[in-house]
Amino acid sequence: MPSYTLTQLASAVRNCLESGFPGRYWVSAETSGVRVGISGHCYLELLDKDTSGSQVTARMKAMIWASDYATLSGRFQRETGETFDSGLHVLALVSVSYHEQYGLSLRILDIDPSYTMGAMARKRKEIIEELRRQGLYDLNRSLSLPRPIQRIAIVSSGAAAGFEDFIAHLSHSAEHFCFYPVLFQAVMQGAQTEASVLGALERIAYHRDSFDVVVIIRGGGAVSELAAFDSLAIGQACARFPLPILTGIGHDRDETVVDLVAYRSLKTPTAVADFLVNCQREEWKLIDDLRSRAAEGLRMMMMYCHERLIQLSLRTPAILKSSVREEHHRIKSVEDRIRLSAKQRIAFGLQQLQIASRSLPALMKSELKQNTGRLDQVAARLPLLVTANLKNYNRRLETNEQAIAPQCYPTPRLRHRSERRQSHSLPLGATQGRSPRRTICRRICISRCRPTSKGETLIPQDTPSLSSRLG
Repeated sequence: MPSYTLTQLASAVRNCLESGFPGRYWVSAETSGVRVGISGHCYLELLDKDTSGSQVTARMKAMIWASDYATLSGRFQRETGETFDSGLHVLALVSVSYHEQYGLSLRILDIDPSYTMGAMARKRKEIIEELRRQGLYDLNRSLSLPRPIQRIAIVSSGAAAGFEDFIAHLSHSAEHFCFYPVLFQAVMQGAQTEASVLGALERIAYHRDSFDVVVIIRGGGAVSELAAFDSLAIGQACARFPLPILTGIGHDRDETVVDLVAYRSLKTPTAVADFLVNCQREEWKLIDDLRSRAAEGLRMMMMYCHERLIQLSLRTPAILKSSVREEHHRIKSVEDRIRLSAKQRIAFGLQQLQIASRSLPALMKSELKQNTGRLDQVAARLPLLVTANLKNYNRRLETNEQAIAPQCYPTPRLRHRSERRQSHSLPLGATQGRSPRRTICRRICISRCRPTSKGETLIPQDTPSLSSRLG
C-alpha cells in the first residue's frame, strides 16, 4: 500500500476534483454567513435544506472575488431591491475548487437576480406580516421598563460563551450595581431550540411578578443556526409576553424575528449587559440629581424662611399697632350697633307699652265682667252644694253612731254606770251649739273611761281609736 503525505493526498484530491468537475454549474442554495473582508472578497456559506426548511442537508463554503463582488452585488440589489446578504435563496453559477490549506469551496462567478430572495428571507417576511396582521408586532414595545431594573430572567444556555460574557459584564461594572439574574436553561441551537425557548418563556411567565425584565441572549454563529429565532411561535410568545424582552442574539449583522418584536434589540449579549448597567447608572444619576435638588431646595427654603422671619420681626410692631387699631374700630362699631339696637328696642318697647296702656282699661273691664259673671254663677250654686254636703254628712254620722252604739253600751251594768256618770257630766244643754259629732265623741270618751284608786282616769289599751271607728 503506497504512503502519502498530507500535502500529496490533498494535491491528488484537487486534481481529481478539477478533472471530475472541470466546468461551471448553476447551483440553487441559500446564503448564510455573508461577510466582506478587508480585501473586498466576499465569504459565505451555501446551504441546502429539507422540505420543512428546518434541517440543513448540505453545507459548503463559497467566495466571490473582489473583482466580481462589486458588480454582482450591485446588479442584484438594483434588480431585486434586496441587499446581498444571508438568508437569500439564490441561483449561482459556481466552479468547484480545492485548496490544500483551505479545503473544498465554491467560487461564485454569477448570480441570477431573478431567483429573488431565499426561503429563509421569504419565511421571515411572511412571519412578520402575520404578526402585523394579528396586531402583535409592536405589542411588547408598548410596555414600560420598570425602575430600577434589577431582577433579570435570562433565557440562554448556561454553557454558552454569550451567557458568561453577559454575567461577567454585569458583575464587573465600575459602579458595582446590584443585579439579581436568574437563568432559565434553554437549548439555543438545533432542532429543539424552538420548544426549549418556549418552555423557558412559559416558566418565566408563571413567576412574572418576581422579575423586571426578560433577556434572551445567544452568541454568534451562522445564520442557519439562528433560524429557530425566526419562528412564528417564538415571535408570538415574545410579542405577547407581559414583561419587556431584551434580545442579544448573534452578531451585529444578525437580525431575527425575535429581535424585531422584542422591546429592545441589542447586537450582542455584552451590549444587553451594557444597556442594563446604563439603566442603573441613569437611575442613580437621577437619584443623585434629586438628592442635590432636594438639598438645594431645602437650603433655599431655609434662607427664605430666615429672611421672612427677619422681615416679620421688623414689621411686627407696625402689624400689632395696626391690629390694635382695627380691633378698636371693630369694638367701637360693635358698641355703636349695640347702643343703636338698644335704643330701637327701648323705643319699640315704649311703643308697645303705650299701646297696651291704652287698651288695658277695656281689657280689665272685660275681665272683671267675665269674673263677676262666674262669681254670680258660683254664688247661685253654693247653697245647693252646702245643703247637699250637709245631708250627706248627717247620713254618714248617723251610720257611724249606729255602728258605735253597741260598743259604747255592751252590758246593762255598764249602761247603768254610764248613766250614773252621765248624771255627773255636763248638762244636756251644754252640748248645744256643738256639732253632733263632738257630742257623741265626748259621750264615748266618758263611757269608756273609769277612775282608779288614785283618782286617775284609765283608758283601756284595746279601745279602738275614734278616727278608725269614724272612718
